[in-house]
Amino acid sequence: MVNRTAREVAITPFRASELVTCSVICFLYGVVKSGKVQRHIMEEMSAQGLAAGQRLPSVRQLAEDCQVTTPTVREALRALEAAGVVELRHGSGTYVHPHAFRFVRANTLMVPTLSQCRELVEARVIIEPPIAAEAARHRSEDDLRALEECAECAINAQLPDDHVSFHVLVAQATGNDALVDVVEGLLSIRKQAHAASRAFITDREQDRAQHRRIAGAIRRSDPVMAEQLMRDHLQWLATCSDR
Repeated sequence: MVNRTAREVAITPFRASELVTCSVICFLYGVVKSGKVQRHIMEEMSAQGLAAGQRLPSVRQLAEDCQVTTPTVREALRALEAAGVVELRHGSGTYVHPHAFRFVRANTLMVPTLSQCRELVEARVIIEPPIAAEAARHRSEDDLRALEECAECAINAQLPDDHVSFHVLVAQATGNDALVDVVEGLLSIRKQAHAASRAFITDREQDRAQHRRIAGAIRRSDPVMAEQLMRDHLQWLATCSDR
């Protein structure tokens, strides 16, 4: 019998395509976490009316507020510094940049381009189908009820702000919080593009029917079908934006 390392054993069950997907998800997990921190900082700056030169909370406090690690906060702050939102003063802290709110307002009000909408859907085609397969393997009855109830909401063009995305619920059904963060974070960071891509949908009945079929495959614990139906659904969304 050939001796195999723990690493070799760990990766054997995965196809090459699955390893690529895992790598993409791991990379995006870090990007999404950083993006969520950036959005939190900008929202807090606006909500609290912080003026240029005022100091932001410490890295440790921001990490606690956002429930992330301090390296993730530092990465987010470096990105915001590069964008001209904050100033990092060594040994002193983080301060609001004099021109910060030009960026914050532009970021909040920016209308996404068609290219940005397509990029979002293309990223989701890579990420979400394997997550649907995992949901079919691990879903609970509570997950199924939430999915099936949410699937009916696809008929509405306008959804309330607190509406939980069907796609986030699929991720929640996996029982893996990191996957939830990836999907939820991606849709949050690209909020305008997500809203715009949904605005392209003119056939709400078709949208609802596809959500129902995905939920049905997850209920039947059929990972192959759940993955394929999610891929078909997202590719259909891509065609909607091309019309």
